[in-house]
Amino acid sequence: ATEYLINHLECKYVGEILADHGFENVAYMLTGIKAWGNLLAPTCIYQNGYELYQFRRPGKASCSYDLVYGREMMVFDPAKNIDQYQTFADERRCVISKTFETHRQADYISGSKMLKRETGAEIIAPQPDFEGTRFDCGDKAGFQMANLAFALERPDMRGRLVKFIKEIQKDF
Repeated sequence: ATEYLINHLECKYVGEILADHGFENVAYMLTGIKAWGNLLAPTCIYQNGYELYQFRRPGKASCSYDLVYGREMMVFDPAKNIDQYQTFADERRCVISKTFETHRQADYISGSKMLKRETGAEIIAPQPDFEGTRFDCGDKAGFQMANLAFALERPDMRGRLVKFIKEIQKDF
């Protein structure tokens, strides 16, 4: 099985190999691949009476956006590593007042509920995408329940899942 880079020593080792083979400007993250997955890199993409920032999350190939107007900041499709948004707001002496979910994100991605809990931010989202049961996917059981509920709603998955549940139910 392929081993993944899991700590800074392995990242440093790979960086040294790349440098030894002629690659320039090689760097690694002290906290390894997990930090890369959680990295949010803000870039100002518009500034004219308000500021619009794109927060690139290169390790997950996703983006979120912050709109700063006066002393208010609104976050669009926030990731769960909300401390970076809070630090960004603090540096600009802003309060995070709203989060916008532009479409249904997997619970393990969206940080809107966490921002609401920490800052009191209002969550704005299209209702059809957010009706129904919500699961706390921060723990293993919640993650499994969300997957099962999703599969039961899908016609292409429901039959096989129901059959599987009936088979394993015999063991209890």
